Amino acid sequence: MNCLKVFEKAVTKAEGNGYTNPGGFNGSWLFKQGRVTDVIFTPEFGKAFWGEFKVRYYNREHKDISKEEYDRLGDDLAGSELINKGWQYHQHKMLDYIQKGKEPLKYIEMFL
Repeated sequence: MNCLKVFEKAVTKAEGNGYTNPGGFNGSWLFKQGRVTDVIFTPEFGKAFWGEFKVRYYNREHKDISKEEYDRLGDDLAGSELINKGWQYHQHKMLDYIQKGKEPLKYIEMFL
């Protein structure tokens, strides 16, 4: 899939989860204006696209917690399963892609 299609689909997915893109412009316009990184590296986009940390406690339902709470609980999370590493983790992975000369939208594409 080309980068424009990936970006359009990513914006659509994020909008479906409550993201409002800058100025209400569609993904195609934002892409053509070179605004990709202005969008994909915002906390608002990240939260809507990937979500927060999510942990399944042993024998309980899912519970969303922050990274800070996850780190603080430490051993109290024994028997729990990390469901989602959270948006910050994924944005750092995109930065790794950029540092390696790769397109960050190729990372996003894996989640569409």
